[in-house]
Amino acid sequence: MSDRQVEKFAEKIFDLQKEAIENEKILKELAGLEKCISETYISRVFYEIIQNADDCNATKFKAFLLDDNLYLLNDGYEFTVDDLESLCRSAYSNKERGKTIGYKGIGFKSVAGICKSVSLMSGNLEVCFSKKKTEDLFGYQIDVPLLRVPHKGVLNNELRNKAKLLMMEERFNTCFILHDINLEKIHNDMVGVKPESLIFLRNIINTSIHINEKKSDISITNNINYGDISEEIYASDQKFIFKQLTEKNVELKSEINVRIWSYKNIKISTDLKNSKPIRLSKNDAYAYAFLPMRTVTGLGARVNGNFSTDPSRTRIDPDEDTKNSLSN
Repeated sequence: MSDRQVEKFAEKIFDLQKEAIENEKILKELAGLEKCISETYISRVFYEIIQNADDCNATKFKAFLLDDNLYLLNDGYEFTVDDLESLCRSAYSNKERGKTIGYKGIGFKSVAGICKSVSLMSGNLEVCFSKKKTEDLFGYQIDVPLLRVPHKGVLNNELRNKAKLLMMEERFNTCFILHDINLEKIHNDMVGVKPESLIFLRNIINTSIHINEKKSDISITNNINYGDISEEIYASDQKFIFKQLTEKNVELKSEINVRIWSYKNIKISTDLKNSKPIRLSKNDAYAYAFLPMRTVTGLGARVNGNFSTDPSRTRIDPDEDTKNSLSN
């Protein structure tokens, strides 16, 4: 990263801090908005974090807990100035619908519901988000959002050094540290991260989540492409290796084989048994907007499309984009 790029980061941090000081009333409103977003995304925080990593072209994602700090690492591209600004603002994204999973610019705000502060390292960018540091800008107590105003440097140099060493050893480009984590909420959230949850991701092929006695490793070990089934429809098979550590430290390993058919912007998936597709039960056949929603398809298969969703990304919004996808 050039010196000029470092200067641009510093300028953006200063601009966002100055903007916050000059708009105290709006900042208070954003604090309330952030609280609502974090409550809306309850039990889907890992989905949002993994989705953001996938949008950065990451192929691997790792999460682990050290004391009360949750490390989130990926090997996607490094943050730009625009990425930093997008992270700080609400409903403001530099992502383009159809080319990335996320595009609404609110998903990462969900972490405000599970931690008290955040540090971010990506390339030479090192910033933190802290309500106390933001209050200090005003010099008096004020209700402020967590993920709006960045501050130079991370919150703990010892944690920074551990993260930097891990990033170098395992070739990760970006690391978030969520400080003072709510362990109960994280455990509940971790339950939803299963192989079938990640079937329609675009880039990530390896995820590892290890929180105290609970551990899940999911990897795609092969991708068999069958080429054209017709002029417009093609299929591929994927094998997911799922390793899970139980509370008694017993490692369970299972394989899930799936077939995915693709047509225009639609993908349909079922599990395979003896190399043949099988009909899924009603409660396993969900609609996806790249990640699973709470809407069942009624088709005996998972269906992924360019569906519009409600803010929590759990239900389909029947707008024109959704109708076009349903037509396909």
